[in-house]
Amino acid sequence: MNLKYFLFLAILTIGMMACGDDEEEEPMVAECVTDGVTYTNDIAAILNTNCATTTCHNDTDLANGFSVEGFMKASAAAQFDNFLPSINQDSGFSPMPRGRDKLDQCDIDKISAWIDAGFPE
Repeated sequence: MNLKYFLFLAILTIGMMACGDDEEEEPMVAECVTDGVTYTNDIAAILNTNCATTTCHNDTDLANGFSVEGFMKASAAAQFDNFLPSINQDSGFSPMPRGRDKLDQCDIDKISAWIDAGFPE
């Protein structure tokens, strides 16, 4: 009987030691690259997906005052004083995209880097 009890404790101890010090690895988070951002490679997709949509800032429906379709129109719009604060959804500015969740922070960082770099095409 004592041998069975001893074996049970030994197996239990080994099992607990095997599981006790496992460190959980942090999930990989994609790095946001903002160096060398251009309209063609980065910004066009963001604006076309989130801003130049039906009833928003597109060439067909100018109910919202301006279009961001194409490089020339997007770079002109990005020069408005309220462009980036609206995308950031800063207090006192009309939050964009309207009626939707705030853009991913990486997308906002890319737009900001594009503006800071002087709107490279």
